[in-house]
Amino acid sequence: MLPQWENSQPVLHVAHGTGNWIGAASALIHDDYIYLAYRDRHPIDKGRGNRAYVARSPIDSGVHFDTLCVIEKEDMDAESLERPALDVTPDGDWDLYLSCATFNSKHWRIERLPASRPQDFTARTRRTIFPGSAAFGIKDPVLLRDPGLRIWATLHPLTEGDDNADQMISVDAYSCKTVMVPEPGTWYSRGTRITAVVGEYAYFDGRASSAQNYEERTGIAKWSGSRYVAEAGPASSPFGGGALRYVSAIVLPTGGLRLYYESATK
Repeated sequence: MLPQWENSQPVLHVAHGTGNWIGAASALIHDDYIYLAYRDRHPIDKGRGNRAYVARSPIDSGVHFDTLCVIEKEDMDAESLERPALDVTPDGDWDLYLSCATFNSKHWRIERLPASRPQDFTARTRRTIFPGSAAFGIKDPVLLRDPGLRIWATLHPLTEGDDNADQMISVDAYSCKTVMVPEPGTWYSRGTRITAVVGEYAYFDGRASSAQNYEERTGIAKWSGSRYVAEAGPASSPFGGGALRYVSAIVLPTGGLRLYYESATK
């Protein structure tokens, strides 16, 4: 099911204007609540991804969220923060994964913050889990308990010059094995980013050019046995540059699928 902008309603609000975003959320159901981890992003001269939040909403709402904690980029020793992700371990402990930009570079890394409950997340407990390398940055984790923890992420090349560092491929974060790549001549020919996995299907972001950086569209891909292969899309917003990206999917107790995503607005 592709997201349909006309049937959606706002959950998070941000200042209007080019370069202002709020979202890149990951959603998780635990007990009687829906939890969201998300970041706010501003133009470069206003700090880019300044902070990440964890919030929750009663499961019968899912629209009105109360903030539980805020993590500042300065505390993470990061130039910018991008998509966070939440996990609850089988022992009931919580982990917050954060995409962190290394200063004065195109490099990204993923760090993990453990806590006994979401209200207690703090940068003081941070630990780098996926460091990336001189050859690639790694960011935008996608987590799934299946029943063990599976993690996908997005790689950006660092050996082809800064002008090409926006390119994206999707990988298994533990092994860096490729799971989805751009296809020439398609709307995702410049990059693919897995954003949610539901059964044998995955939501992914794509772009056709470097000019569409920050303006990605969303598609659906199916697992072929070795890679995800695009089947539907793109879905886009009717506003701005058409961005509709970072889909996160949760299965409600009623069996329905709820999507949270980031979108250009009026």
